[in-house]
Amino acid sequence: MSQDVSIRRAIHQAVRDLPGGAVSVSAHLGIQAQDLRNRLSESCKDRHHLNLRHIEDIIDLTGDERIAQAVAAMFNGVFLPQPNFDELPDDGALLDDMLQVMDSVGAYGRELRKSLANGDIDAGEWQKLNLRMQDIFRAVHLVQARAAEFRSDVEGEA
Repeated sequence: MSQDVSIRRAIHQAVRDLPGGAVSVSAHLGIQAQDLRNRLSESCKDRHHLNLRHIEDIIDLTGDERIAQAVAAMFNGVFLPQPNFDELPDDGALLDDMLQVMDSVGAYGRELRKSLANGDIDAGEWQKLNLRMQDIFRAVHLVQARAAEFRSDVEGEA
């Protein structure tokens, strides 16, 4: 996700991509679908506002990480969800995960070299570098989370 995406835009995308879109979400929120569309519109943002309850409900309904990514981007950060270990191989592949960290760092380096080939980095290249950086963070986060499974000093914590 681009770090240029506003929270309003991320919420709009989350609502749009949910089955039923604004119609189903507005029914849950207890407002009219057009009212919700106005509240999510960039062009109407000075007249129509989302309230915190609506934002919380939309996050609960969609579970869409783009909203968290947009909030993190406001702080020049990246949202890293906790890995779902139920969906990962149960082979204790911590060292394989570490190799993935190195692969993602290498991919970032290759992308950076390619981006700098003409002496500057354009917006599209910057977007690609940000995505590669997020890959690195996710890979490191996964290693740290898996390593926590081996802790002997904390019971039941991962």
